[in-house]
Amino acid sequence: MSRPDLVNTFRERIAGGLISAPLAGTSDPPWYRLLAGEGINAFWTEMTTADGLLRGGRKTRAMLTQEPGRPTDPPRPLPRLYPDLGVPVVCQLFGHLPEAFAFAARFVELCGYDALDLNFGCPAQKVVRSGNGVALMRDPPLALEIASATLESTSLPVTAKLRLGFASDPRIFLRLAAELDGMGITALTLHPRTREDGFSGRSDWSAITELVGAVRCPVIGNGDVKAPEDARRMLESTGCHAVMVGRAFIREPWQARRMAQMLRGEEVRPEADWTGRVEWTRRHGLLLAGFYGEKRAMFKVRRFALHYLRGVEGAGELRRRMAVVADLAEFERLLDEALAL
Repeated sequence: MSRPDLVNTFRERIAGGLISAPLAGTSDPPWYRLLAGEGINAFWTEMTTADGLLRGGRKTRAMLTQEPGRPTDPPRPLPRLYPDLGVPVVCQLFGHLPEAFAFAARFVELCGYDALDLNFGCPAQKVVRSGNGVALMRDPPLALEIASATLESTSLPVTAKLRLGFASDPRIFLRLAAELDGMGITALTLHPRTREDGFSGRSDWSAITELVGAVRCPVIGNGDVKAPEDARRMLESTGCHAVMVGRAFIREPWQARRMAQMLRGEEVRPEADWTGRVEWTRRHGLLLAGFYGEKRAMFKVRRFALHYLRGVEGAGELRRRMAVVADLAEFERLLDEALAL
């Protein structure tokens, strides 16, 4: 079971703060270091398949031990991952086999993560079709068996991420959350949309308020936080313990510092100007290159550059060229030219 001292410390470290959401293709060591020092209280990894870990998939195991020199199959507990970040890193797991989650929980603890999260909310078709993610909210007994197997297999804090449920029953979250709370879950994150909603329309923050009043464990709010004012409004209007932000950071990672300042009651720094946007792009590209190597980094940085490099005349042509950037020298040259726009 989760050690009470670790649970209490984890809850204290995220209280009233800002969390970087699990983002497929984004939440990786360069991303953590891009936002390190920007006021983030915890990072969630992109979701990792528990079933793949149980099967011994080398690629899946390597995802969890990405730092150089760390074994992909640790025989004993490793030192804490990412100590330089100064904040917890939470490994998110998905799947549908309780025995896989039990194995994965032990593996994650060996790898040096600070906590782990159960994904009961992903609405992606390929995930749901396999009985994973939000599909588990249609099978509460299985979801609870997974949670129990996980809690029994690790001393780390265990959290879970939920949606409202399905259009046919958008109240599932309250029933499942009450059961998870009773089992000793460390915290619950709610993205208040149904599976059918995906990410369309407005998220229903009143459901976060309702969940806060229904459980004893901390509730993390998630959904439609795009600006500092949104972060403060979610925290104050719902009574949630912390605010999780995802898509807004992909578009404008500099919003992290602004949101954190707003939540702490500090003066909020201005939006990033054009020079700032260029330098955020440069920094992210260099972090990616240092971790993945030049070729893979240039492929990965393209999608971020298309978001970051907006706001001035001539930026469209720059983004067109950045969308096919192939090497670090060209990347640097394009950014140097961008400063003249």
